[in-house]
Amino acid sequence: MALEDPAAILGALPQLIQTLPLLLQTIQLFSYMVILWFFGSIITSAYKGHLHPLAKFFVRVFFGLISLMIGVTIGSLLPFDNELLKVIQADIFIGGLIAALLISSAFYLFSYRIPSISSGEVGKRIRSLEGKIARLESILEREKISKPIAEADAKSYAAASLTDYKTDAAEQSGDTWKVTMRKGEKEATVLVDAYTGSVVKTVKHKTRIGEVFSDPLKIAGIVILAVLVVFGVFTFRGFPDFGSDVYSLIDITPSQLEGLAGMFSANETVAGCVNTNLLLFQYNDAIVRGTLPPYTNGTLQSAIENQSGFNVIRMYSVTHQSQPFILAVTSGGVCSSTPETFCGCSTISG
Repeated sequence: MALEDPAAILGALPQLIQTLPLLLQTIQLFSYMVILWFFGSIITSAYKGHLHPLAKFFVRVFFGLISLMIGVTIGSLLPFDNELLKVIQADIFIGGLIAALLISSAFYLFSYRIPSISSGEVGKRIRSLEGKIARLESILEREKISKPIAEADAKSYAAASLTDYKTDAAEQSGDTWKVTMRKGEKEATVLVDAYTGSVVKTVKHKTRIGEVFSDPLKIAGIVILAVLVVFGVFTFRGFPDFGSDVYSLIDITPSQLEGLAGMFSANETVAGCVNTNLLLFQYNDAIVRGTLPPYTNGTLQSAIENQSGFNVIRMYSVTHQSQPFILAVTSGGVCSSTPETFCGCSTISG
């Protein structure tokens, strides 16, 4: 199909119009995926701890989707009367950005105390410290400076410092015994000097839930996050019809588009014919200028008049895709025919 052939372009118009809804849905889906990923990236960047790549992906997608859903709700409340802004989803983007920033603040609040280092970096630091401790122990052993106390002694010193806890396990790390103590579901760690037996530090651990609910900022973050997720899910009424916004922008309805497709459809019920509208569009200027070769055939003229119900004023000889056709200007419009068969009349009025 050559671009310089307007009739050929119009012949392809019906197929293009038929695929337009799918094309608009694809554009809408792609734009939402990009916006969703953008919102999710804002949210995951606010989390101060380390997330496994797979967990980070799911967090990004899930909360990006929640932001987008909230954006639809907030966007519907924004005073956007401009059709172009609606087509480019500006109202949804602004609403979703507000939601993403709120969710980001929640993520920051319940993760701000978490060290922002990766698991790989933590492992590297631990291995470095272990190497240093091993070298120090080697020096101490070689120089016979002193010998560390036994595990049983370390547990005994730890039990004396926490009389209501029972010793569970002990592990020597460098110049310190790390003794784990338990009391029911509670756990504590007592650090005992491996050479003097003195208690260096006692840490009573909180459960994960207890740790979270002992920090007001973490509680605030969880509450904000829960409220936003519930709000996003229960206020969401579906994504807007992107196609309707596009049709509104170009001031046309789907039924009008279907009518336009029908006007230029290449399908004809009469074998060997083409849509008269295509021929009229192709040769309209030439008809007006009177540059088309005239055609005279009394029998064909009578056939056109009988089947169209209009009086033929003049006839012209034309071609379409190397096939001969006759255009007849009648009292009721323009009709077309092959040299042998009447095809039909134009549905374009004006």
